[in-house]
Parts: sequence; structure tokens; C-alpha cells
Amino acid sequence: MNVFIIIVNKSTRGERNMPKVIHGLRERILEEARRLAEEQGYAGMNIREVARRCGIGVGTVYNYYPSKEYLTAEFILAEWQPLIASLKEDREKDLAEQCRRVLEGLTGFRRSFDWLFSQPEVLVGAAESFHRYRPLLVTQVAECIEGLFREEEPFVSRAIASLLLEYSDRPEDGDRLLRLIGRLFADSST
Repeated sequence: MNVFIIIVNKSTRGERNMPKVIHGLRERILEEARRLAEEQGYAGMNIREVARRCGIGVGTVYNYYPSKEYLTAEFILAEWQPLIASLKEDREKDLAEQCRRVLEGLTGFRRSFDWLFSQPEVLVGAAESFHRYRPLLVTQVAECIEGLFREEEPFVSRAIASLLLEYSDRPEDGDRLLRLIGRLFADSST
């Protein structure tokens, strides 16, 4: 989506201020915020520096992202949404194989943010957010495996999704979980 913002043209000739087109500004802000957080840690990331790196005013960043916390959540979400979409679209027909794909995707997602979630100032807020949004996350992950059972009850997909979310933080136990799912549902796949 093209983003249009007005940048004041400081002209001494009295010319009219003209809008300047900045393509992909929202995405650029997210990229710079993530890069800054990776370089200087969450505590070192600030809106003023994000704006400077993007060549825009601080107020422009706040027009898109009302706080540092919101900006951080958005750059995390910018990776979560495509992951879920790809897991829904390119489904395996076999439940165990699809669960493996989902678990690998979730584990990779978590690992890509280890640098952020290991920081003490982020850890408490992240745990609270995960607890608050867990039902939504479970629903989204469940949608990645729905339809792979005969006579499926809705709670089955949600229960497996909950386990996959839990075990994505413990990949050393992931294979055991996948073997268990495979055994439990060996004759239930469509």
C-alpha cells in the first residue's frame, strides 16, 4: 500500500507546500524498529531513532504506531501472519506431517525472536501478552490442522494446537509429541 504523508517544504520563495510520496513507509518503520531493537536491545530502541533512520519526523511514526510496545508487537505480528497463512495454504494431507510442519514453523518463529524475548524488560510483558492472547493463538494454529480428521470435534484441533504451541518452546520434546499424535490419530486421518 502506498503511504502518503505531507512533509513541509521549507522554501524561502513562498512556494506552496507539496506532499511527498513515501512508498512502503509502514513497512520501513517496522524494519528499522526491528533492526534497532536487534542492535541495541529493546531498552535501547526508541521512536526518535526509528524516525531518524527512516528520514521522517517522530510524529509520523506515532501516526502509525502509538507506542514503542505497539510498534514491537507489530513487527512480531508482521512475521506471525505470513507464517500462519502459509501453514493454512500449503497443507499436508497427513495429520502427523502437517503437525510436524506446524511445530517446525512455530519453533522457527520463536527462535527468530529469542534475541527479544530473552531480554528481562521484555520477558514479563511477553509472558502476560502470551497468556492474554493464547486463546487467539490456539485458534489460529488450530485452523492450520482443521479438516485432517474424520468426524472431527472442534476441541480436537484446539487441543492439538495448544500442545503444538506449548512444545514449540521445547523442541527437544517435539518429536515425542509428534509420535504421540501420529499414534493417537493413525486411523483417524482423512
